[in-house]
Amino acid sequence: MMGAMRGIALLLLASAAALTADALPRLKADATVRDLGRIAPRKKVTATFTLRNLGKAPLAIAKVMSAEGVETFLTMKVVRPGRSTVLKVSFIAGVVNEPREEKVFVISNDPATPFLELTIRASISPVAAGETIIVLPANIPSATIHR
Repeated sequence: MMGAMRGIALLLLASAAALTADALPRLKADATVRDLGRIAPRKKVTATFTLRNLGKAPLAIAKVMSAEGVETFLTMKVVRPGRSTVLKVSFIAGVVNEPREEKVFVISNDPATPFLELTIRASISPVAAGETIIVLPANIPSATIHR
């Protein structure tokens, strides 16, 4: 009788361990790249990512890391199973007429994806092809002409 009870106790412990192993958080982003297209210089732009917990245990987002000058805002740090949170990523475009790419890293307790990389892209361009530019004399830098 004692051996049977010990066997049942071991079976229950093994079942509980199996359930615990299956009850893990699972982080999934609606997208890993957001392309904001052409933006004006010095304009503040924001990209939004939806982070969902597809697992069966609470997802804890420990930290969101980004480069200097990139702002992040997370609506919820602990996400229950089946729920989601929103991550907003903002930066102010520079003045250089070139593409810009910023990376954001989400660190969580998801054992499969503890370090999720997200990217936002934009092309900083003051004028698109075919647009009209109005140049005022005050905007023209003065120059010295040497002969």
